[in-house]
Amino acid sequence: MIVVSGIIICLFLLYLIFESFTNFQLFAGRFHPLIIHFPIGILFLGFTLELLSQKRKHHSIQPILPLILLFGSITAIISVVLGLFLSWEGGYSDDGIFLHKWMGIFTGLFSFILYLINAKVNRKSYLLGYTLLVILLAITGHKGGNLTYGDDFLLENLPPGVTEIFNIENKANVKRKLIENLPEALIYEDIISPIFDSKCVSCHNSRKLKGELRLDNPEGIMKGGENGEVIIPEDHTKSSLYKLVTLPGEDEDHMPPEGRDPLTDSEISLIKWWINQGKLFNTTVADVTITEEVKDKLFKLTTASQTTWDKLILKKIPDPNPEIIAEMKKKGVIIKKISEEANYLEINYSLFKDEFSNADLTDLLQIKEYIVWLDIGGRKEIDDSSVKIITQFPNLIKLHLENTKITDNAILLLTELPLLEYLNLYGTNISNNAVQHLKNFRNLKALYIWKTQITADGILDLNKLTNVEIAAGEELLMDNNQNE
Repeated sequence: MIVVSGIIICLFLLYLIFESFTNFQLFAGRFHPLIIHFPIGILFLGFTLELLSQKRKHHSIQPILPLILLFGSITAIISVVLGLFLSWEGGYSDDGIFLHKWMGIFTGLFSFILYLINAKVNRKSYLLGYTLLVILLAITGHKGGNLTYGDDFLLENLPPGVTEIFNIENKANVKRKLIENLPEALIYEDIISPIFDSKCVSCHNSRKLKGELRLDNPEGIMKGGENGEVIIPEDHTKSSLYKLVTLPGEDEDHMPPEGRDPLTDSEISLIKWWINQGKLFNTTVADVTITEEVKDKLFKLTTASQTTWDKLILKKIPDPNPEIIAEMKKKGVIIKKISEEANYLEINYSLFKDEFSNADLTDLLQIKEYIVWLDIGGRKEIDDSSVKIITQFPNLIKLHLENTKITDNAILLLTELPLLEYLNLYGTNISNNAVQHLKNFRNLKALYIWKTQITADGILDLNKLTNVEIAAGEELLMDNNQNE
């Protein structure tokens, strides 16, 4: 008992004596995150064994339990003192550190008091006190975690379904909102602030002020930190914020620190551009010059950069009728879910058992909004009348019609599909008359027209579609290159 009391008194004396000695404070305080795991583990273990010992067959472990509690209380008090040292380093808001500090002190002292009264109170009162200690330990640890990692650290990776049930806003599951009108977008609010929110604000906010710097509002950014201004408008080379995020990853001053997601090259370029424009806040993209360095990076932040699939999965649709799906699979239709993100389907008739007819396509109308990929290539029964049914599938992105009986008229019908990106017409009878219709597809990205009636002149005309990848076979491509 005397030894324990001596250790506690010595630690508090060290706290008082070395308060003005920065080197000792910094050195010892950095051990707080390491030592804190000992009391947490020991006290939780002691509580678990204490509950277990209540059963008669485990009474034999009771003699060792006070010793476990003693070790737990000693390490808790050591951790408290080291935590006090760490707090002198700064970087934490007064409100945030106050509650964690005093809860830690109370928890450490309470654990030691619980050890002292262990043999002097009845078991129910003792267990009640131990339960309170564990609750205090959990809350104190949680508050400490918030100081280090941010208030939302514990819940930030909750599955989306859980967050919806309990109506919890989860930043990790919230995708950055894309910009609809780039010229009217506010540079700081819509472009730069989301970067700071995701990579910097967890350490530079109203509760945690690493380097006495806040990056969660314009006032904090312009005020700077303990070393002065971090942004020098119109000059990124003199802005310490830019210098810190571009230091080598192994540099101890690199921001964000090791263990956190670093800024991407794109994010760094946008910050550099923002600083150099000089107009940091309440400025739209239209008010400044868009440099070549950031042109593509800005475009990727807009809704225009989304692929058809990106836009499609934003629409939430319920599960398709399982009875309809089961009936089609019995006939040999291959039906696959495209992604876990949504209920959209790939339909493939390559293993279809029966003779194919338009009636089978008509059956698909029961799940038409779910179909994004449709493969009916090689089915000789497919003709222009079949395509008329297909045009009723509003979300179709990919379509295989190779080796079917379709004609140029089918291509005109297919232009009614607003999302179509991939079209395979290999081995069909389409000709140059279909070229003009093919040029009218709004989202087409890939077109296969090998072994069709389209000539080199038609290919030359189609090549004007710079955003479409065209596969026409080596012979036609060679003829096309010679014509050029």
